[in-house]
Amino acid sequence: MALQVSEVETYLEAALGGSSASPYTTVNIVNHTGQWLVNARPWKWLEGAVANLGLVSNQSWIALPNMRDIVSLHPTNGLTVQFEFTSIDNLQELRSTGTVSPLKYWGATAHTPIAGGGAPILRLELYPTPTSNETDFFILHYHADWTEVKKSTDYVSIPNWLEPLFLWSCTECVRAFEEYDKGAESGMLGYDRLSRIEQSKMWVDACARDGRMQPTIGKLQNGAAESGPQHWDTRFHVQVTNP
Repeated sequence: MALQVSEVETYLEAALGGSSASPYTTVNIVNHTGQWLVNARPWKWLEGAVANLGLVSNQSWIALPNMRDIVSLHPTNGLTVQFEFTSIDNLQELRSTGTVSPLKYWGATAHTPIAGGGAPILRLELYPTPTSNETDFFILHYHADWTEVKKSTDYVSIPNWLEPLFLWSCTECVRAFEEYDKGAESGMLGYDRLSRIEQSKMWVDACARDGRMQPTIGKLQNGAAESGPQHWDTRFHVQVTNP
């Protein structure tokens, strides 16, 4: 059953004995808790986001979607075009030397401030600068960021099995705001409450459930066994289980 913001509010009022104090609305609490949740670990349920990225002529960067981190980035025509991540320093060095390969792009992520303030824009700096427009040139797989809610009828974007942990986390987030200076003797000031959640059995069970979505990631790659002759004994073909 999908969880609505209004249901979270009902739960918080029952658990805390009333509404949270202004300006900590339920929408704020849900979003703050969600941001903490997606930053806490690389959840597999956030890993499936996909975006096709295009090139713009004479533009040396590509705007990236709202995300936690990149899982992979590959050219859609990988048989003829290569891509390699590098540091922003090395990217600038490549730009200054002017070394150009028509069959390879280098890239580095960077945040660009917005004039007038606000969250900076995450983008992929490229070299060389594209000379033509190309639609769907790269395919990007990434860990999605938190999907913000804006009103009480919005649904919270989490798996159903994570709802009990999320509701408990919302409760502790409210207490972190409203009771920041209480509980000093027990070491539970402010956001220490959320740290305690990460030590709980409920958290461990959620992490295990998330990790069991895929039983294996296949054979070990790019190691000594793969770099040797192709007649390796099957005992070297180790499956990486419970990734």
